[in-house]
Amino acid sequence: MVRHRLTAKWTYDVGPGLRGTVVRGHLRLVGRGRTVLLSAFERDGDDPGTELQRLLAEVPRIPDDRVDETGGHGEIRHAHWLQERDDGRPRWVLHGYTVTATGMVRSTVTFDDATDLAWALDAWRSIEPRTERA
Repeated sequence: MVRHRLTAKWTYDVGPGLRGTVVRGHLRLVGRGRTVLLSAFERDGDDPGTELQRLLAEVPRIPDDRVDETGGHGEIRHAHWLQERDDGRPRWVLHGYTVTATGMVRSTVTFDDATDLAWALDAWRSIEPRTERA
C-alpha cells in the first residue's frame, strides 16, 4: 500500500482501485462497491479523549459493532459500523474518528459486501498523524 498525504498533518492509505476528488473541502475516494470520505479538522490542543467523548455524545446510537483503540502515534480512535439501505439495497457503513491533541479526521467508509469489513477497518486504521517519514 502507498501512503498518501491528506493534509499537512495527516496521511492515509486505502489501497488501490479508488479514485479521489475533493468535494466541499472533503476528500472522497470511490471505487467499485467502496467509498471513503475523509474530513480533517484542526483542534485547539485539549485532551483527545475528552474530544472523542464529546463527538460520540452527538451520535444517536452507537452499535455494538465497534472498536476503540490508541494508535501508534498517540492518536485515539473509535469506529462503529452498521448496515443501512441505499435505494433498497443493503450496504455497510463504518463511521470512524481519529483524534490527536491538535487535529481530527472523521471518516465514513461505505462498502457493499460485508466481507469488506476488514478492508474498511484497515482503511480507517491507516489514517495517521503525519510524521517526517510520511
